[in-house]
Amino acid sequence: MVEDGYVLSAFTLKRSTHNYFTSQNEINFCHLINLDEIIDSPNSVEGIDDITLNEVCDELSLNTIWPLFQERLYSRNYNDKYYYSFRQNRNDVDSINLIKAFYASISTFFNHCKPDVIISPNFATLIHAMLYHYSKSRGVPMLAIEPSFVSGIYVGNTDYSWASPSVSSRFNQLMRGDFKSDNWDRSKAYISRFRKSFIEPTDHVENITNFSGITDDKSRQAINLPKIGLKKSVKLRLRPLRQLLNRSYRGSENKLKNIGDTPDSRSLKTFIRDYMVHKRNVRNLRKIEYIRELPKQFAYLPLQVQPEQTIDIIAPWFNNQIEVARLVAQSLPGDMSLVVKEHPAMIGKRSLSYYKKLSKSVNVSLVSSLVHNSELLKSATIVIATTGTSIFEASIYKKPVIQLGDLSISQLLPNVFFHNNLPTLGDRIVEILNKYCFDENSEAMLTRFIAAIYDSGYTFDYGGAVYHGRDLVTIWEAYKGEIARLTN
Repeated sequence: MVEDGYVLSAFTLKRSTHNYFTSQNEINFCHLINLDEIIDSPNSVEGIDDITLNEVCDELSLNTIWPLFQERLYSRNYNDKYYYSFRQNRNDVDSINLIKAFYASISTFFNHCKPDVIISPNFATLIHAMLYHYSKSRGVPMLAIEPSFVSGIYVGNTDYSWASPSVSSRFNQLMRGDFKSDNWDRSKAYISRFRKSFIEPTDHVENITNFSGITDDKSRQAINLPKIGLKKSVKLRLRPLRQLLNRSYRGSENKLKNIGDTPDSRSLKTFIRDYMVHKRNVRNLRKIEYIRELPKQFAYLPLQVQPEQTIDIIAPWFNNQIEVARLVAQSLPGDMSLVVKEHPAMIGKRSLSYYKKLSKSVNVSLVSSLVHNSELLKSATIVIATTGTSIFEASIYKKPVIQLGDLSISQLLPNVFFHNNLPTLGDRIVEILNKYCFDENSEAMLTRFIAAIYDSGYTFDYGGAVYHGRDLVTIWEAYKGEIARLTN
């Protein structure tokens, strides 16, 4: 970026990252703000005593700040239990001071640097969301390159609801007939190939392979996870030891004194606890009460990875997935029941009691991970989801979807109906089922949606870049292209 004439400033989210930035000599950052220092000592940030939450909300054009606080570090507690508890990490006074400190730091940053564009890997945390709203109020675009629904294709997003101006603009052009996509046949081929053989999202496969914690192919096949081979299996088996040795070597560089244990900095006691509990959770999978046959009529609710941007930031009103399942189930008409399936990347991370609460809810049934997502999508009467790739997958199988969360890009699909009012959900389901029809126009709309992603997106090894530092030049070219779109 420096070679292309950009002047860089940065917020750093980990001390290890901040220490690297300050110790390297290749890039001269104009301004660096260490967010870990702010998290540890929010009261040390100048000016927070004069800031009110009313002022913060006014400046960010928000009615309330608290939905943005529903993310993994502050409203979750890794000290209580593995994988986390919903009990907050800080009391309300400390939380308010942290919000004020973030706001003051962002204001200082903007006054000092006057940025033309904000680049982010994602919109996953409170600081990302606040920075987005502050930037928006001042006409400064904020950009992330994130996975699209089409496997292997990544698109530019400009807010945490996954709004992609480039995709939306091209989609609208295609709908109006103002533009003819060179990717029309490619899109039709993708749909045809998907219907013949379910296509897993590239990042989804990477996440499951790396983070499921299930290391032998026999066990992985038993719960419908992809094989990983001997080399990968040995590597994953040794991961806990490697993490432990790394912790001993590097100390607690990323320790947050006001937060306690986090996934990036765990005490030896917590490390051992997490390892043992994960093993126990995997063993307990065989104790879960699954249905053996799918009902004739059912709504399908896929569980989502949590904590995660897609449910905690985009859909904070629906991030208690047990309660959402219960309320959806009691809204279903006639003989319809609710079928729920775990997300493969969460296997071993939720306790047996979590699944018991789900399965013992009225009109809710759990289906085994042995049942592939394609079978559920093909058989379901309707799909109900907060966000996630199942929404797109359901469109390929021509199934109606009620989307509870504000995932912007999926609302372009012909089968998606946005509805976030649970008390009226039952009436909405009946209304949709009475009039829903996936016809030739719907198929053309779906094809245009995929073509718009191909036209606007980028192909690169995102997982390789994030986890292994590969393909960084290609990623920068993608960012450069999106920056040009936003600033010209």
